[in-house]
Amino acid sequence: IREAVDHLVRQGFLYREHGRGTFVSPQKLQKGLMELTSFSEDLIKRGITPGQVIRDMSWVVPAPNILQRLELPAGSEVLRIQRIRLGDQVPIGLQTSFIPLTSGQIITREEMESAGSLYRILQEKFGIIPTEADETLEVTLATLEEATLLQIESGAPLLLNERLLFSQNRTPVEFVKILYRGDRYRYYVRLSR
Repeated sequence: IREAVDHLVRQGFLYREHGRGTFVSPQKLQKGLMELTSFSEDLIKRGITPGQVIRDMSWVVPAPNILQRLELPAGSEVLRIQRIRLGDQVPIGLQTSFIPLTSGQIITREEMESAGSLYRILQEKFGIIPTEADETLEVTLATLEEATLLQIESGAPLLLNERLLFSQNRTPVEFVKILYRGDRYRYYVRLSR
């Protein structure tokens, strides 16, 4: 029995807590690398209730590398939305979006809270349809602040996802940085030859 339990721990189905015992691991959320979905759409497809805590919504001048990716001139202001993303009320990720809205385009906190999905607001309010994205993934370690917000240990592994989203006109409409909990999220890709 001990050998079987050890095998399940190595496979990630169980985990141990010193002095407490052995427990069933929470289900990892799995996302295909070839799918362009919003966080909310992704969770709903898996039968998980998406949620969010909006930490901040403000106009900022982002770092030069972000402005460059959004194809904006130096000194341009964009809307920055910082959120804690939840799945069944459990913190799963920290998301920071940079959205280059044009004059007259406004997204309010109330709209974000009621819609829950930025993609839905872009499409329904402005006719901007997210159609493709450039995305990078890398592993990083949680800082003390990130760990506190995600309710994990400081130094725990995180999956850093950076995405540049394009509209139907091939115009950049969002640069987003998401830090996912390494114990709750994974990506998969099907390769063929």
